[in-house]
Amino acid sequence: MVVPLRQQMTTHMKLRNYSQRTVDAYVESAQALVEHYKEAPPSRISNPMIQDFLLHRMENDCVSWNTCHRDMYGISYLYRNLLKRNVSNFFIPGRKTLKRLPKPLSREQIKRLIKVTSNIKHRTILMTIYGSGVRAEEAAHLKICDIERDRGLLRVDQGKGNKDRYTVLPESLVNQLIRYYRACKPLIQLFPGRDPNNAIPVASIQQIFYKAQRKAGIKCGCGVHCLRHSFATHMIENGWDLATVQKLMGHKWASATAKYIHVSQNRIKQIKSPLDLLGLDAGDRESCLSPVNRRQRTILQKRHLRNWPMSFGSTVNSIEKFIPCRLNT
Repeated sequence: MVVPLRQQMTTHMKLRNYSQRTVDAYVESAQALVEHYKEAPPSRISNPMIQDFLLHRMENDCVSWNTCHRDMYGISYLYRNLLKRNVSNFFIPGRKTLKRLPKPLSREQIKRLIKVTSNIKHRTILMTIYGSGVRAEEAAHLKICDIERDRGLLRVDQGKGNKDRYTVLPESLVNQLIRYYRACKPLIQLFPGRDPNNAIPVASIQQIFYKAQRKAGIKCGCGVHCLRHSFATHMIENGWDLATVQKLMGHKWASATAKYIHVSQNRIKQIKSPLDLLGLDAGDRESCLSPVNRRQRTILQKRHLRNWPMSFGSTVNSIEKFIPCRLNT
């Protein structure tokens, strides 16, 4: 990508108050497009060429649907805002996104995960994410002044979407924070990295979770974010209403919080399956025969029929008494 154009895109996004993470992602997407068509300048890359690039990313680069969707928005930002391509002539069909349900951990798994974490700082980080429902990036940038013990609140300063919010501060987390503060004595950042003045990297928090996950023998879960999923799911199972959980999670739309209703164990366990209403007898001998036993019994029946006279064929219904009893048990 041409350096002036890259700098121009970065400056343009920062002036519009985009987060650094979004700036890096959009610039990376535009960079990948320009490098894909090295011989053509960005202004001469047509819409079909952009469509072919997105298809190449999915099939050859094996990127996920979400990454391809991000590339679409990054390229769209470049052409609409910097190269001033007519919006009516610039159209990229939206990609169909996969709708997945969150994968929370059970309470017993959360308990094992925390118990196997012996490092006091690492344990406090995991307890903070699960106990308050904050994102890993939000937990990394927490400051000591964000803990409002008297009010029982934890302040999330400039979280996702550059929004402030308050979430719950459990009493058990307060006790753990006191022990952590006495042992590690952080200065400004609640969870500093190697530099006491800088926050711990999010990648380090992921590694802390993966290490605890392996020690606890937990195979389910999709990264440290599943602790946040578990917080929301367990809150709903404890009877809290959707609006309260939405505010604690910092969701803009209620639909983002409503997905946790679908994974709530209490609601699913109350459902009566129509299979239970059929009145099937689990001890029925015919239904309990395995496919192997059924096949063996059929072979034996045919052997007995070949050995008996044809005039005796009317007694096929009584052939069961000549079959070894072990097949009927």
